[in-house]
Amino acid sequence: MHFSGSARAADENFDYLFKIILIGDSNVGKTCVVQHFKSGVYTETQQNTIGVDFTVRSLDIDGKKVKNSSANIITFAIVQIHAQAQKMSPQIWTTSSHYLWEPLIWTPLPVLLQMQVWDTAGQERFRTITQSYYRSAHAAIIAYDLTRRSTFESVPHWIHEIEKYGAANLVIMLIGNKCDLWEKRHVLFEDACTLAEKYGLLAVLETSAKESKNIDELFVLMAKELIARNSLHLYGESALNSLPLDSSPVLMAQGPSEKTHCTC
Repeated sequence: MHFSGSARAADENFDYLFKIILIGDSNVGKTCVVQHFKSGVYTETQQNTIGVDFTVRSLDIDGKKVKNSSANIITFAIVQIHAQAQKMSPQIWTTSSHYLWEPLIWTPLPVLLQMQVWDTAGQERFRTITQSYYRSAHAAIIAYDLTRRSTFESVPHWIHEIEKYGAANLVIMLIGNKCDLWEKRHVLFEDACTLAEKYGLLAVLETSAKESKNIDELFVLMAKELIARNSLHLYGESALNSLPLDSSPVLMAQGPSEKTHCTC
């Protein structure tokens, strides 16, 4: 699989441009999730995000190719869910009727999709920076560390932030990260599902960048839901009038950044 992370690719003639913010408390592994989505690589040691870091990945949603011609073939099928909410697996819960399940040849209309993922800083002192990014986002992913109960208890706060600063129709998903550390679990999957249902979130997934678990599923489900909700129409945006992409962080004046161990 080829991933595109350039600041502004030469070919900007894609059908959809979706902006997704990844939020949550510090050190829950947000950057590990983003980096795995971008490059398929897990890095044991990550640098704390300063402000907002941009990641771009382009793919063809008809499953035949991504933006670069050297891409491998990726195909998916759609499973319709007739109940209001179902558990698709022990670690994926969703209310979506567009959930991508098992690999299968699927040939709808070709749709070229670009996803901008904003890895926002969870530190309180950067809150004023990240608030401005809620307003232009199409979707939000709230991350918690399932080995730290306090990060899960912060989820309602992040939902409130979205409701306060984001668009009314913003799509929200919840992920419990570091599911490879099952022996240190302090948040039950059922608790996360209950919370998601209470607040009307799209889905809950337990993820692990270290073990490549549910990372692609997370973003593909989000992309399919955004396309379905837009009925093949973008939110009135194009590649040229979007916020400029920059693969480097937004910097603030401060001392040297610290390294943090990220076990995702």
